Amino acid sequence: MKFFDIIRKSSNAALNAVRNTAIYDFAEEKLTPQTYAETARPLFLLSKHFSNLYHFMSFSVSFLGIFLIAESLKNWIYFIILIVLGLVLFAVIEIAKSNTSHHVFSSIARKEKSNSLFLAILIITTLFSFFLSVYSANKAVYFYSTNDKFSENVSMLQTNVDSINNQFSTQISSIETSLQTSQNTLENTNNKWLRIAANKDIETSQKALTDVLAAKKKAIAEVEEKHKESTTSTSSDGQDVAKIAAFVFGVFELLNIVAYYFYYLYLSNCLLEKNGVLAGVGTNTPVNNQPVITPSFTMPSFTTPNYTTPAPTNHTTTTSRKIGFEYGSNSPVNTPTPSQTGRTTYSSSFKIDTCEFSHCGKKYDRKAHNQRFCSKECRIRNWELEKGIKLNFSKKSK
Repeated sequence: MKFFDIIRKSSNAALNAVRNTAIYDFAEEKLTPQTYAETARPLFLLSKHFSNLYHFMSFSVSFLGIFLIAESLKNWIYFIILIVLGLVLFAVIEIAKSNTSHHVFSSIARKEKSNSLFLAILIITTLFSFFLSVYSANKAVYFYSTNDKFSENVSMLQTNVDSINNQFSTQISSIETSLQTSQNTLENTNNKWLRIAANKDIETSQKALTDVLAAKKKAIAEVEEKHKESTTSTSSDGQDVAKIAAFVFGVFELLNIVAYYFYYLYLSNCLLEKNGVLAGVGTNTPVNNQPVITPSFTMPSFTTPNYTTPAPTNHTTTTSRKIGFEYGSNSPVNTPTPSQTGRTTYSSSFKIDTCEFSHCGKKYDRKAHNQRFCSKECRIRNWELEKGIKLNFSKKSK
């Protein structure tokens, strides 16, 4: 028993050690800053594939709606003509909508004015596709959700009516036979008493036949009323489902516009981020009149040596990177003034400045107008802090 206790305790200790150390790896993985291209890429792929899929969905639903309309014509010539025209029209609309959206939304992403003709075509095709998709979805869903139930209701009505006819047919046949016998007796005899009895039987039979026919009519009317209620309920349920389907396709059409917009905005923001990376993130140097955005969160390096750290100075103003449609801010980053950076300038031939590395902060003679750090080591350590990674040097570089 003691041996197994040791095994159990040893296992628990090892497991606890793994758990205690794993949280550091997990925290480092979760808190490592990512670029906008990496962060928004899943949403970009979703927008891309959703737009491609919705073009096919919109075309299919529109074709289904025109198919139901053509089928109601009951003429195969008109049916073929309407189907062919519908296929051509819907294909042209989807292709025009796709191509014009490329020009319009790419212009919007570049902050340029869109071509008026392309914009008009996009608006017209989008509105036409919107109303046609909503109408077709409504009609198609209503038809396929109620057609089978309507057929079942009609079949059930016919079955119930046949059952009622069979139920009353025996009584009606018996009364008609009795009535025919009395009429034959009345026609073939001259006996006064027999004629009186035959007339009485005829009156009784006619009254019984009237009552039976009235009961049959009432039973059939009740069955038809139930059928009407069932049909009305089925129709109402089908209309509710059809309205939901029409609403869903309307939302899809709007989401398709949003997907178009984000698709090209993502590409524009990635290009902006690329310019910032090429210029050197954190230098506040605009490239091609575009602002350079620096991440608002920096991953601390656990291998950074301990420095005597004075109070850090706010040497620059950074713009937070937004998670979503926009990458940072589209407004230029203002170059910080000496009062904002905490730098001290002198009128002499050299300038004394403070090292911008937060773990150093010592004074140094600035030998270039864009020098920010007192030494190469501070510049490398600052880069490691901003990137959250360790810079490995080869033996030759050292």
